[in-house]
Amino acid sequence: EAARRRGSQIQQVGALSQCCSGVCIQTALQPFHSGRKVVLVDELVCFHCGVSLADMTLPLRRLEVCPDCDSELHVCLMCRYYDTHVAKSCREPIAEEVRDKRRANFCDYFTPRGGAYIPPDPEAEQAQAQLQSLFGDEADSDKSSLEQLDDLFKKPPG
Repeated sequence: EAARRRGSQIQQVGALSQCCSGVCIQTALQPFHSGRKVVLVDELVCFHCGVSLADMTLPLRRLEVCPDCDSELHVCLMCRYYDTHVAKSCREPIAEEVRDKRRANFCDYFTPRGGAYIPPDPEAEQAQAQLQSLFGDEADSDKSSLEQLDDLFKKPPG
């Protein structure tokens, strides 16, 4: 009976804990809130390198950086409202637009989400390498294009 009651108090959520009144950032890593035990399904990790940020205190400060790769953490890519399928890539309708989604910002609606790290796709990297080997390095192609353009419009001597 007691074990069944305890099991009903555990609430699993995605990135953050849901309390009865909405999202509660402070309790994402705390064991109890409103009489319910909160279990994180997606651990808070760096969006750039994937290292665990479980030791960080929430809410994240604006200039907080990853302990492993020094990437800024108060960024749109780490926010639960970040969504590339909506206007301004933000599901918060009254938030001001942030142009650089990888830089720290002053957004008051920032709420960190777990599972923000997306590992690189080996097939995509292989395809990119094949394209570079086929067409050459972009810097080299720009230089040769400029030389070709100069040669094309060069006035004949005399």
